[in-house]
Amino acid sequence: VVFLAALLYLVWKGPVKRSKATFVLVSVLLIPYLINVIRFTAKGNYARLYERNVELETLVAFFEYETDVNGLVTMAKSPKLPRNIKNNYSGKIVGILVIGESATRNHWGLYGYYRNTTPEMDRIRNDILVFDDVVSAFATTYASCRMMFSSAEYPSQRPLDYTVFPLLKAAGYKVFLISNQFRLGSFDGPVNILYSGLDRKEFMQEAFPGAKDGIMLDRLPKYIEETDGPVLIIVHLIGSHGSYDERYPAEFNKFGDEKDPGKKEFSEWNRRQINDYDNSILYTDHILVRIIEMLRKLPVPGYMLYLSDHGESPEISGSRTFFTTYLTCYEIPMIFYGNERYKQCFPDLMKAASENREKPYITDWMNYSIVSIAQVTHAGFQAEKDIFSAKYKGRENRDVGGKHIPYRHPRVKKPFYVDKHGKVKHLEKPNGN
Repeated sequence: VVFLAALLYLVWKGPVKRSKATFVLVSVLLIPYLINVIRFTAKGNYARLYERNVELETLVAFFEYETDVNGLVTMAKSPKLPRNIKNNYSGKIVGILVIGESATRNHWGLYGYYRNTTPEMDRIRNDILVFDDVVSAFATTYASCRMMFSSAEYPSQRPLDYTVFPLLKAAGYKVFLISNQFRLGSFDGPVNILYSGLDRKEFMQEAFPGAKDGIMLDRLPKYIEETDGPVLIIVHLIGSHGSYDERYPAEFNKFGDEKDPGKKEFSEWNRRQINDYDNSILYTDHILVRIIEMLRKLPVPGYMLYLSDHGESPEISGSRTFFTTYLTCYEIPMIFYGNERYKQCFPDLMKAASENREKPYITDWMNYSIVSIAQVTHAGFQAEKDIFSAKYKGRENRDVGGKHIPYRHPRVKKPFYVDKHGKVKHLEKPNGN
């Protein structure tokens, strides 16, 4: 107790400058712990004191998080870019990187989910590459995006040197962001630091609170057309973030539970959550195909890479549980589209990507693939970690979620749904509406 009181005093008066808001937060986190110290010590129950000490774990996580964000700010101000950055294509390339939100592939028709939540992509399935064994490193937006966009690699926590975006800018790219996320949020605010130094950023929620993702589609043409050189446009969706019923327009309210195979095991509230979640996936399907249609018409090479930041578990308490061990929170969809001109210019990349579709992958290696599909190389590039490279061999032993969960993709051949325990249940034939 004396030690913790001294810690509070140092936080308030010590050499490390802290705001009063931080002091209040630390105090709030410590008070329950102090109560437990007194309660269990008085009873002589020391084992209980150290058993699942959530308060202390939260406090440690807070300081680790703050240290990480401070390092991120330092990196953003002066990134240590690798040497020999080179753009290997002299003409214009239009790249669109779509970051989904809370989309688990276990609710995508493309991956075998019993409901056809992806009807528009199903119609153009021969034109897209569907990667079927991709997992995110973490189940929160910031932690996952930090790995995707930077030189970090799971489980290493070394300081970041750079993100891919200033690297692309050094190669001559213009890099723009259109986001339907909030600039600052409870868990996602630091993601904006990862987008530091971009040529332009728009946050739709600031101008249009409650906006659906479709509002960003009208912004894309101006960014595509305003530069003669290579351009990467990051489209960050609000996707399937809770509350699910707020993520899609009324015309995409398609799914009810009349034919839900898990109807008996879910409460009415859970079924409604699942239906709303599936409707949000249906809307994302529409957004992605609209983007593909724009790229299809371009006379220059154009591509779209879509992947979700992390998954979700709508069957379990109606939402993703942070720091959960449910694999649906890590199993994500990843889609790639290259227009005809892109395929003509880069046939080897398209061939390698097609051959790698079933190979296991984790998104902390995504920084290599983002530069690869943009035709950029550098001294630190590792082709064996790029899923678009013929040198990529797969990644069988994967840990996810900061909890060392050994992961191996179950090859699902029959239609399936997800039960209330987050487990995939096979069906003999499609049985959805």
